[in-house]
Amino acid sequence: MKRVLVIMAAGFIAISTASCASYPERSVTQGSEGGAAIALLGSPAGAEVLVNGVSYGAATRYNGRDAVLAVEPGRHILTIVDRGQIIMEREIYVGSDAILEIHVR
Repeated sequence: MKRVLVIMAAGFIAISTASCASYPERSVTQGSEGGAAIALLGSPAGAEVLVNGVSYGAATRYNGRDAVLAVEPGRHILTIVDRGQIIMEREIYVGSDAILEIHVR
């Protein structure tokens, strides 16, 4: 009986520690001082950025040098609209205290 319990405990410990592996960050810059943010690289002039359907204005504003777009950490739908046409839409994940760089096509 003790042998079965020892084997079960070892299996439980192995499964528990395997689930503690760190989740890979897709972000390229750490330390945005307290929040998550998005930098949009290569946005066309006049393009608009939306996060979860909410407009944040000109996409070129958030180029990563002058400013970044602050968002809550987690999953978001990022949409770039140029002259009324969606030119990019994707689901993104922004880690806590990270800046995710997006290359706009």
